[in-house]
Amino acid sequence: MGSRSIYTKILFASNTICLIFILVIIIREDYPHRILSRFSTKSVYNYVNNSQYKQATDFYKVYSKTGNVVMLGDSLTSQIDWNELLNRTDTINRGIGGDVTEGFLNRMEYIYKVRPKICFILGGGNDIMKNIPVDTTIKNLSLVIEGLKEHKILPVLESVLYSASDFRDSKIYNRKVEILNKKLYDLAIIHSIEWLDLNRILAKDGTLRPEYSFDGIHLTRAGYLIWKQELERILKKYNT
Repeated sequence: MGSRSIYTKILFASNTICLIFILVIIIREDYPHRILSRFSTKSVYNYVNNSQYKQATDFYKVYSKTGNVVMLGDSLTSQIDWNELLNRTDTINRGIGGDVTEGFLNRMEYIYKVRPKICFILGGGNDIMKNIPVDTTIKNLSLVIEGLKEHKILPVLESVLYSASDFRDSKIYNRKVEILNKKLYDLAIIHSIEWLDLNRILAKDGTLRPEYSFDGIHLTRAGYLIWKQELERILKKYNT
């Protein structure tokens, strides 16, 4: 009777410890689905299924304008008129909403066609959202940089922006952004190219400040004005 009582107490204590451990994990991660997100499977996303990609590249085939500056990116790049913002006439926008870095790599012919002197690259946020492995993102951007250099175009690699704190799953997303940006910085060092860290001003505390975004991830006028200043600093440096 005594041994059974001891066994029951031990079993109860073990179960209690396990329950506490599980509760600690759940509380730390906020919600159970966030734990599962750590074990996300490899993405099967295909960039060509993006309707914006199909439409934009179809237009690129008939565009003939050349320019000294190209902005390569996703929706953060596509939704602004760079010539208006920079008060120039030689800036070409090659941003496509929803595009991933594999999409960048497979439309480089439309960058070379512009014959620019410099190309600003901002991409990787959609890769994170599509669960594309960070090593794949780095490989794609490395090939993009190599292609630009082979065509005598100066690449400038820009940091992926953090999201605002009210953006869905911002803690998980920003953790992944931090990891990716460290690898992007290393990539810039390896290729001996300029590294433009937009988060240094727009997200000093590791989250995009609310005055710089209207939806937690895309930029407001104030955000683009900061970006403009950073671009002009580099353009002036290279007399472009």
